[in-house]
Amino acid sequence: MAKVKTSNRDAETWLKDKLERIARALEKAGVPEYVRFLQSPIRLMVFNFLSGIARGLGIAVGMTLIAAMVIIVITKILAHLITLPLIGEQIAQIVKLVNQYLGESSKIRVE
Repeated sequence: MAKVKTSNRDAETWLKDKLERIARALEKAGVPEYVRFLQSPIRLMVFNFLSGIARGLGIAVGMTLIAAMVIIVITKILAHLITLPLIGEQIAQIVKLVNQYLGESSKIRVE
């Protein structure tokens, strides 16, 4: 294997070419705008505040949808369980006891 000698001028040209490519890539990626954005504390705080609001709203909507789906699934399962004779009778007794308790506790006792 023969060693290829490169002159300083070739290395310098190659290095300048690489640096120009890197500079163009950074400019194309928007790095200068990002650096200016980071250097403005007010813009940064407003952006973080708005992104926090959006994140919180997304979490609230997402959790609402998930909770609604869980409730629907549980109601479907319970609807099938109530039709079973043993479990349905027990649930009916529990509901009856709760209604009786609520009916008795709502009356005002005068002694």
